[in-house]
Amino acid sequence: MGVAVRQAAPRHKQPLPHLTPEYLGGIETFTRHLFEVIFRRVPAGTVLVFDNVQDAGAESALHDVLRVAFECVPSHVRVMCLSRAAPPAALARLRANGSLAVFGRDAVNLILEEARALLCFGNR
Repeated sequence: MGVAVRQAAPRHKQPLPHLTPEYLGGIETFTRHLFEVIFRRVPAGTVLVFDNVQDAGAESALHDVLRVAFECVPSHVRVMCLSRAAPPAALARLRANGSLAVFGRDAVNLILEEARALLCFGNR
């Protein structure tokens, strides 16, 4: 994550916060602080992508980390989680209040021209 943020925001020389012993009892506090720092650094239009989220497992602490990250996403950033599994219970509140949208496989089936347009979008 640190490498990606450095590439997206090279003017920030200070490293991201580290998970030090004082945070071990409050991992949610650390996670919130970490993502608030990340979101302040990255430029408008940034999309943070977590791929293969299903590999973490349904009961993984990753889902709590993602919940906290989603709760502090500013309007200039988007976060996407790509998964072959439905969102876990840890994300139910975000889904219920409309902060988390779920797109099924039918919603993202692209024809060849659409896929090409997506690939070329960043090269304009």
